[in-house]
Amino acid sequence: TILGREAVQAEERASAVLGSLRELKDYDLAEHYLDQQVEKDLLSLEFRAKLNYERALVLIQSARLIGNGDERDKQFKVAQDLLENFAKESQNADLKILASNELGNLLFQRANLILFEASQDENKTDRGDMLGQARLLLQEAREIYVAGRAQLKKELEAIPTILDPKKQQQIERRKLLYGNYLQVMITATKLLEEIGKTYDPGTAEHTEAFEKALPEYAEIATKYRSKGAGLLALVAQGRCYLAIDDTKQAMSYFKQVVDQRETPGFRNIVTLAMPLYIEALSHESVNQIE
Repeated sequence: TILGREAVQAEERASAVLGSLRELKDYDLAEHYLDQQVEKDLLSLEFRAKLNYERALVLIQSARLIGNGDERDKQFKVAQDLLENFAKESQNADLKILASNELGNLLFQRANLILFEASQDENKTDRGDMLGQARLLLQEAREIYVAGRAQLKKELEAIPTILDPKKQQQIERRKLLYGNYLQVMITATKLLEEIGKTYDPGTAEHTEAFEKALPEYAEIATKYRSKGAGLLALVAQGRCYLAIDDTKQAMSYFKQVVDQRETPGFRNIVTLAMPLYIEALSHESVNQIE
């Protein structure tokens, strides 16, 4: 229908305008533009349904420019509430996945900002409380990513193994979901490392968090050994062993990665591993004569 075409055109125009305003970092105008869209009748139901998602993205991006920590976190919290509600209410599986990813990223970001403040000398007396606050956010982010990992796996398993080459939309969707799945798997486990860092080295809680990450990374490394995700998991296993002072084990994982330095597609990951490999090599426990 003509009305249907107008709705699609209005939706495409709204998305394009929002994208341009974000690129220009004119977030105040982007928020104003979103407010205007609510009053328009030409927008499709699909676009109206994701207004809160779009609004949350604008709030997150604009919050990064706020210098005052309390005000910035207050705006992050508003964005968090919008994403949480959107993820619960949306009927679109792909948008729910995107919203959950953004929510996990936001919690991770909020935790990192608190950890940065906790590292400042003027906050020494409050450091313990601040680490506890960051830990709770990281644990919440971990739960979201674990749930997202399960949801993405479910979505991928529902797609036929062999797709009609003419159905490009399905092929592209599977490709996007698969890439997202690999990223979410790595991030979900990386959050265990980040949780571990909120405890003092040598404590049972610190060791437990890193040890919990090891089998998850091992599964990724085994299943995706020929892909970048598998190699990243090997780096992460070495990093975990380094954190719990098992330097010899750490070195064995870093060496597996460094040995791939002649493989063109893995050079960035080898570059990531090299400083850690050198750190492990220089450790006195590695150089002790047995």
